[in-house]
Amino acid sequence: MQERIPNIIITDGVNQDTLQDLYAFYDEWTNDKDQISVQTSGSTGASKTVFLDKEKVKASAKATGAFFDFEAGQKVVLCLSTKHIAGKLMVVRALLHNMAIIVLPTARNPLLSLENSGSVKNEIIHFAAFVPYQVEAILENPITRNLYQKIYRVIIGGAPINSGLEKDLLELDNQNFATFGMTETITHFALRNLNHQDATYACLPGFEIEMDERGCLVIKENQITDRLVTNDLIRLIDASHFEWLGRADFVVNSAGYKISPEQIERKIAAKFNNRAYFLFGVPDSKWGQSLILFIEGPTSEEFIFSKEQWISVGLTNYQMPKETYFVRQFDRTATDKIIRKDYRD
Repeated sequence: MQERIPNIIITDGVNQDTLQDLYAFYDEWTNDKDQISVQTSGSTGASKTVFLDKEKVKASAKATGAFFDFEAGQKVVLCLSTKHIAGKLMVVRALLHNMAIIVLPTARNPLLSLENSGSVKNEIIHFAAFVPYQVEAILENPITRNLYQKIYRVIIGGAPINSGLEKDLLELDNQNFATFGMTETITHFALRNLNHQDATYACLPGFEIEMDERGCLVIKENQITDRLVTNDLIRLIDASHFEWLGRADFVVNSAGYKISPEQIERKIAAKFNNRAYFLFGVPDSKWGQSLILFIEGPTSEEFIFSKEQWISVGLTNYQMPKETYFVRQFDRTATDKIIRKDYRD
């Protein structure tokens, strides 16, 4: 069946379900209909099927190609499910730019398959996309870490990148970028260079932004979307650069102070040794809302911090979590993004 897709290399370990999903998407992309179907991740609600215009999908793929200077004959890695938008877009980018697709398993460490595929591991790979938990596993293994650094450019998205992984990426020789996007923008519309300690996102060609009166990101009308008002709080740098501060949805109003949990999470990240955690606002009869800390995994005194310890990382009194709860396991989306909610019993 693989001859139906031009310039495709299938490595050892790719299962039939992955291939069937790939072939099904290729057939959907090349049929005479104007739209494709996509399953959303479910990070902001129940997962659902949405339909995207093929011309807009092409515009998204071309914008990424323009940002990275894609050329015919280059090779890309596909190790994300083509049931979801990230996997679909990798296929479309390759097809539109006449690039070869190296198909790997949709596994935690997909580069193990590359290592075990003989001559394929010596191929020059120009572009790949991973989710953070894949990159963590890849970099923990010395062999796949070396293979990873040979991929010229990598985009990482689908879930937040923790501070430990960001520090690790600073040491690598290849180029790594964090993605920023949403369903409406058809995967990412902005990228942040992870090879520098810089919080700035740069928009892809064709996108311009502004900020509304709430301090939230507004994407101006473009080839992909009409004017789009988001709930993402930003620091606007110019019409194509911004720094993301957090979600307005999650802002906690405690005793009149507005607190962005994501901003505080970045301050305290070093204390958690890769344990999953997040801050969340819950109703409080005295303060309106209070900020509490959820930590995944068994209860541990190591993560019960004193006021002095919070002050040491730059938190003020109103930014300090009022309570800490340990949760056996957080709910997650299909792309491993933590679903933020009140996990108290």
